[in-house]
Amino acid sequence: MTEERRIDFTGTGFQALGWGLLAVLLSFLIIPAAWGAAALNRWFVRNLSFSDGTTASFEGRGGEIWGYFVIGSLLGFVPQFVRVGEDPATSFFVSIGLLILLLPINAAIGLEIQRWFFSSIRLSCGTNLNFKGNYGPYLGWVLLLTLSVYTIIGWAWASVAMLRWICRNVEAGQNQLEFVGSGWGLFWRCILAGLASIVIIPIPWVWLWVVRWVTGNMVIVRAVPNY
Repeated sequence: MTEERRIDFTGTGFQALGWGLLAVLLSFLIIPAAWGAAALNRWFVRNLSFSDGTTASFEGRGGEIWGYFVIGSLLGFVPQFVRVGEDPATSFFVSIGLLILLLPINAAIGLEIQRWFFSSIRLSCGTNLNFKGNYGPYLGWVLLLTLSVYTIIGWAWASVAMLRWICRNVEAGQNQLEFVGSGWGLFWRCILAGLASIVIIPIPWVWLWVVRWVTGNMVIVRAVPNY
């Protein structure tokens, strides 16, 4: 027998706009990018609402992870600066090649940031979170997700599959985190959000709609003994 707890996200579009702009601005400056991410995570986590009344907070600090953000930001610029002669096609393929070559490093950085994120969450019920996913599988998922982008639609199903893997690898005491959303559900919502983003003004609200769908499909399952 199991019991389920649902998760909802209660943040507003105006809040998303403010915290999102702060994080983007700091990411452009590179060095303070981790502090922007920490601030955004604090806002995100404190707006998580659990169906059993549990509250959450984020205690991570930018100083704990800033080096990974700096290296990741700098590596992200490498393919952009590649120019081979005057042939755009050659430049494009060299950039793609560099992106793939840098993927193992980016995956290692992403894995450390994942571990930092989950270990920094504090739940009022006293449960501590820990991400136990290993580098090899994580690299495989990142590679699959990267390649799936070129299939036009496959990225949604790859994203959902990776989310399920991440949830399965979150240690939460006697609880198990599960993602129950579908690839199709993510796909059509992201397409609508992308189309609405052309107008620019609704961007925070439409993507917050997608975030609410993702968090709303996170379920905490706990085994309850039968008496």
